Amino acid sequence: MVVGGNSDSPVSEMNPLLGFYATVNASFKSQRIRLREAMELFTINGAKIAHKEDQLGSIEVGKHADLVVLKQNPFERKYAIVRA
Repeated sequence: MVVGGNSDSPVSEMNPLLGFYATVNASFKSQRIRLREAMELFTINGAKIAHKEDQLGSIEVGKHADLVVLKQNPFERKYAIVRA
């Protein structure tokens, strides 16, 4: 099963970074996922669900570019959005 993330709910802010935060910092440890998995929810998995993985979802030659540039690398420990 392919699961995708989204940020278009009318009850929350349209900000995928909040989705990343929520998935890696869920209230119960058993519900948390790793940051890399969270990023896949909002990138390649969304493209797979839409059957457009040949056009979207990853940075590759020939694919549409829809990018966000972050100030810090979220995978570096000092900037990590996951709880210690």
